[in-house]
Amino acid sequence: VMVRETTPPFLDGRVVYTKQAEGVSPVKDPTSDMAILAKQGSKVVKQVRENQEQGKFRARFWELAGTSIGKVMGVKDKGGSAEDGEAEDDYDHRQSGQYGDALKNQKT
Repeated sequence: VMVRETTPPFLDGRVVYTKQAEGVSPVKDPTSDMAILAKQGSKVVKQVRENQEQGKFRARFWELAGTSIGKVMGVKDKGGSAEDGEAEDDYDHRQSGQYGDALKNQKT
């Protein structure tokens, strides 16, 4: 099977056919109220994202495992997978998704 990938010369990016620096705006009037509000985004979504980030940082701040004070107090590092309730950031998705390990664990 032979496949020829042909792209027109105006799409492959080697030649610039325009002198216009920025793209064409899809909005007729960029100063309209609707366009300005759409650019600013939703205040509610912004507030929810900020609250989630603050919660993550707050939880990490109070974690003692793996810190100097945690070692002094005898707090052990938590180990496990995402199913054990470990934080999503700490879970190694690559390690859990190894195809070879799945084949080794497969019952035949």
